[in-house]
Amino acid sequence: EEEALEQVEELDERIESLQARKETRAALADRLEKVEQKGKTLSQAVQEQVGELEAWRDEREREVEELERFRELDGEVCPTCGTELTDAHRQEVEATLRAHIEDLDAALQDARDRLQEKKDARAELRQTYQRLREQRDDLEGVEEALARAQEQRRALEDTAESLAAHKERAEELTSRLESGTFAPSARRQWQACKQQLAALAFDPDAFEALQNRASQLDRYTDRLQDIEKAAARRDEVARKIEEHNDEIEKLRSALEDGTVAEEVQEEIESVRDRLDELAFDPDRLQEVRERLQELSDAPDRHNALQNAKQNRKDWREQRARIQDRLADAREEKAELEDKHAELESDLEGKAELIEEQEVVSERVQAEEKTLSDLQQRLGKLDARLEQAEADREALDEAKEKREEAAAARQRYKHLRAAFGKHGIPSLIIEETLPDIEERANRILDRLTDGRMHVRLETLKEKKSGGTKETLEIIITDEHGVPRPYETYSGGESFRVNFALRVALAQLLAERSGVRVRTLVIDEGFGTQDETGIERLVEAIQAIREDFARILVITHLERLKRAFPVRIEVEKDPSVGSTFELVGA
Repeated sequence: EEEALEQVEELDERIESLQARKETRAALADRLEKVEQKGKTLSQAVQEQVGELEAWRDEREREVEELERFRELDGEVCPTCGTELTDAHRQEVEATLRAHIEDLDAALQDARDRLQEKKDARAELRQTYQRLREQRDDLEGVEEALARAQEQRRALEDTAESLAAHKERAEELTSRLESGTFAPSARRQWQACKQQLAALAFDPDAFEALQNRASQLDRYTDRLQDIEKAAARRDEVARKIEEHNDEIEKLRSALEDGTVAEEVQEEIESVRDRLDELAFDPDRLQEVRERLQELSDAPDRHNALQNAKQNRKDWREQRARIQDRLADAREEKAELEDKHAELESDLEGKAELIEEQEVVSERVQAEEKTLSDLQQRLGKLDARLEQAEADREALDEAKEKREEAAAARQRYKHLRAAFGKHGIPSLIIEETLPDIEERANRILDRLTDGRMHVRLETLKEKKSGGTKETLEIIITDEHGVPRPYETYSGGESFRVNFALRVALAQLLAERSGVRVRTLVIDEGFGTQDETGIERLVEAIQAIREDFARILVITHLERLKRAFPVRIEVEKDPSVGSTFELVGA
């Protein structure tokens, strides 16, 4: 029972240890799952960071291309803001573009740093994942071992319960033995026998002597049976001797009568000779009987001899096999002696062999260490191969996404080019320029009495040869000489601007399918002389049918008087601005 309890305690300790290892393995599995999920998230973040880096690179390339195009620009109008492209403004725009490129370079470097940090974190996660997986694999089979230990503990508990039951039964029997409450009927009989024995005046010494004699009786009985068997054999021999004597007498009588043939006579003579040789003597008979007594085990020996005869063939075969084995052993002995001689001769070079053995041992140790290193390296390479497979799959997926992104980028690039200033808008402008030019010239003809004419050009010859897209406003004066827009006075420029803006508003209204109902003209009249103002008013009156209302904002009194309906706005320091509708 104590041994069973010790085994139970040992199993409890083992189960506790296995349970702890099982919990450790479960915790490692959870950590592995979290690390794997974190690795996937980090890999996705890496891919996103790569995409962001590509976007920053594309943006930088576009800015560099824009800077190169701006440096090659020969026009006098800034393509970004539409103002005059002076040297100072050119330097300012170039500085702005360079600053933007530098900002993009900084953003690119920051993106590279963040990408490298994510890659380092992903590599560290992979090492952590490999280490956790090795620790988890080391705990492989702990559930089965725990189940076996629990099963053994249950079996020991059953054994302990059985032992406890047996112990309780033994204690109960011991108690009953000590208290004398067991087998009441048998105890009563024992008491009665004890009383009868006391009444018989029993002598233990005499009883022991009788027991000794009784034990010897069996030995004497066996000896008596042997004597009786010997006597029976003696009587049988005596009977046979009597039979031989009777036969001898008969033969003797027949011999005397002459009734026996010659052969029988010879046999008789032979028998007589044998009888004479026997020289029957009672003492000899007694010796024979004693000899027979000595040969009482002859039948057993005869049986053994018969068995030996029967087994003789097997023994001969066994002897032959033993002789063959002996011959083989002798041959083997000869070979061993030869090998021994060879070894004796080889022992002469034992020192060299020992040195060679040490060298070989060192080589073996070195090779074993190399093998161990190679196995460790193989394990690491296997892990790297698995990771490489995963990276290859991720790379293939990334390549597919990159190809899709490249195709999308190419489409967007085409769309950008199509919707850029040199794409569809340029085509629209080319298609609409003749209409704008015609409308503007009609209005300008009214404003200048036919002395000015405007022409819009979209192509310009480059100094290096070839043409480039642009938008040039060519104004022809009253002498038919084309002059740049910048060479005209403020009043003349205002008339051109007015004509172009009104023409553009009319065109946009027609193209959009919505009629422009209101035209607002804000200032710009201070540069006009009296004649110019009169012609501007005439132009406004000429196009009034095209609009539901025309709102002119001005501070000039002479221009105010040209329109019957006005909104007079006054500013008061105390109450603020107020307005008054005049002529409505």
